[in-house]
Amino acid sequence: MTVPFPIPRTKAAPDLCCALRRANRLSQARIEARYAEADLSFSQGSVLRWLRVHGAQSLRELAQGLGIRPVAATRIAEGLELRGLLERDPRSTARNPMVVLTLAGIVKMDQIAAEIARRWRCIHNGLSDAELDQLIALLGKLSDAIDPNLAQAPKEA
Repeated sequence: MTVPFPIPRTKAAPDLCCALRRANRLSQARIEARYAEADLSFSQGSVLRWLRVHGAQSLRELAQGLGIRPVAATRIAEGLELRGLLERDPRSTARNPMVVLTLAGIVKMDQIAAEIARRWRCIHNGLSDAELDQLIALLGKLSDAIDPNLAQAPKEA
């Protein structure tokens, strides 16, 4: 009999999937709650945070940095633009649109930054800096193994 979904013969294989899913769900829920208090979705908050840290970005760079599709980055950016939280960078071209936070976007992110940082610290509480660095490196390695194209800019948009 052929197994439809062969799983490596280690005890950790099924546990890994469940642990990753649970950790993602719980950590995202904590951060989503804070973004919701600021009238933002998790995706919108992630885009604003990325732009606050990195400055003006092309939609392609934004998508790559956040690990989302360019179509999603465009949709999120358009919604934030309608709310006056980001705008097209004057250096943009139609072929390579760039976005940057408006003053209102900067103020919104600065208002919630300390609480977002506190919630992230609570999420990884109990991990040393070295353990957290190792976890991030391992998750990056796992993501690259699952989809080696993640490191490259997506071809859409």
